[in-house]
Amino acid sequence: MRELTNCRRFSSRKTTYAEIRFADFPASQNDDDLKGNSNLVTQMREVDAMALVLRDFELDADPLRQLNDLLTEMILADLTVVENRRTRLKKRGTAAGRSAARTLRDNFGE
Repeated sequence: MRELTNCRRFSSRKTTYAEIRFADFPASQNDDDLKGNSNLVTQMREVDAMALVLRDFELDADPLRQLNDLLTEMILADLTVVENRRTRLKKRGTAAGRSAARTLRDNFGE
């Protein structure tokens, strides 16, 4: 309703409604294999927001470990992106590339 009011107020010829899509990511099957979840992390990068539901309704559930595992996977994936970017900047060899690589090194260490 608000979209229609705004369209009339601003004399818009076209109305584009907001789109909300929900994606359900499967739970990690093997908690010991963080690299095996690279597809999951890739899918997560494509969304604008996430709601995380932790399992805490069974006797053997450990929601804090589950949260820690997910955060670790995401941090490791981001670190891989940073390392790849740094390598590309070093190979470029320009002053701007060297400066950006130095900034990454200063912020994230060697």
